[in-house]
Amino acid sequence: MQFSGGGMSLDLSHDADYQLKRWEEDDHIICLLQHGKTSIHFTPDEYELITAFLASVP
Repeated sequence: MQFSGGGMSLDLSHDADYQLKRWEEDDHIICLLQHGKTSIHFTPDEYELITAFLASVP
C-alpha cells in the first residue's frame, strides 16, 4: 500500500513492525503511525485505510 502527499511517498508492507495510535486532543483527532524512529501523522480517513490494510494481510 502506498500513500503520497506533501512531497513524500510512504510504502507500507505487512511484515514491518508498525505502531498505530489514535487519540483526541483539543477536539481534534490525532492519528500517528510509528516505525522505528519515524513518526508520521495522518488524517482519520487515512488512518482507517492503513488499519484496514494491515488487518487484511496475514
